[in-house]
Amino acid sequence: MKNISSSITCVIIDPDNLFQEVLISYIDQIPYLNLVAVFNSPLIADQFLENNNIELLFVCTDFDQINGVEWVKSLKDSIQVVFLSDYKEKAVDTYELDALDYLLKPTLFERFYKTAIKAKVKIKANQIQESLTVEKCIFVRSENRINKILISDIQFIESQNNYINIVTEERQYITLMKLKDIHLRLPNDLFIRIQKSFIININYVKAIEGNSVVINDNLFTISRNLKKEVINSFTQGQLI
Repeated sequence: MKNISSSITCVIIDPDNLFQEVLISYIDQIPYLNLVAVFNSPLIADQFLENNNIELLFVCTDFDQINGVEWVKSLKDSIQVVFLSDYKEKAVDTYELDALDYLLKPTLFERFYKTAIKAKVKIKANQIQESLTVEKCIFVRSENRINKILISDIQFIESQNNYINIVTEERQYITLMKLKDIHLRLPNDLFIRIQKSFIININYVKAIEGNSVVINDNLFTISRNLKKEVINSFTQGQLI
């Protein structure tokens, strides 16, 4: 599963420098908001947004050269937008864009904080949804075939010199690949390295016995320097 970020990257685009300072001070007070840039115009911000992963945008509805609402229509759907305006009636223009919120200037911190909470809930929900749709299988060359393997079926992977042995519930697949390379293809919250030659799926671990993990009643030795990490991954902070 894809990792869920605890911080939200955000950008301010507003021609009013004084209001920029207000928003900056508000954002500084909210730990999970990470302000990465401030711009006076969308035209200047375009290139930055194209090259950076921004999750939350605070953008004014009107600029001298461009209409902020129209400009937002060109953005990726994954960016959540909070519109800023001096005029209440401008809110009507933003409804069709499914904006996260609409803030009237001047904005009190209490009102801004409600918007921040809304952003946190919405963006985290989107991240969870994305994590459920990430790659669920891999394709492996083995025995003159290209085999489709469900990631959830993989119990463990063993390194055998320049080959790896992928063990699932039903069978094994031996293919030419390094262990570190297959590890990069797998969700790092499910697959952990327990020693130089083994990667395991923690969903198949029945217990940790001494310096070993138990999978299908078989014991796999844990490297001493990795034992703490393996225990933490297996117990998920629920050890009592």
